[in-house]
Amino acid sequence: MKHPKNRKMPMLCLALVLVVCVLTACVSSTADVIKVGEDEIPSLYSAVGEKKIVGTKAGTENGTKYAVVTYESGAVSQEEMQQYISALEARGYAQISDIIADGTVQTLQMATESVQDGKVVVVEILFDSAGNTELMYAIAAGTLDRE
Repeated sequence: MKHPKNRKMPMLCLALVLVVCVLTACVSSTADVIKVGEDEIPSLYSAVGEKKIVGTKAGTENGTKYAVVTYESGAVSQEEMQQYISALEARGYAQISDIIADGTVQTLQMATESVQDGKVVVVEILFDSAGNTELMYAIAAGTLDRE
């Protein structure tokens, strides 16, 4: 008869494999949407096609769910970023902050209502003169005032 701990090991390995698969599948370079919580946010791919992703991170901080996608340096042009911004606007996203340029980095925030009451979807775009691009998607408490 096998020791009971030996039965747990295959189950733990299977659980670990499933967790890794779920985490890596959250952000695909060919996904039309980025899923954060219950919201599906249009991806960069949906507007400009596949771009090489070099880093992803997802989690919850102070009750705010987020996902961060970092693209390969030089993979996203300024024209493509403008296409993505236009695609977000076409889907109801509004610019909630002016473009902030601190020398080399430009930051822009866009938002729309979340599918969850009392929350908004925020897309923060960081784009620098060296071609580095990072997109942060977050679901935050709040409302969007569209004047």
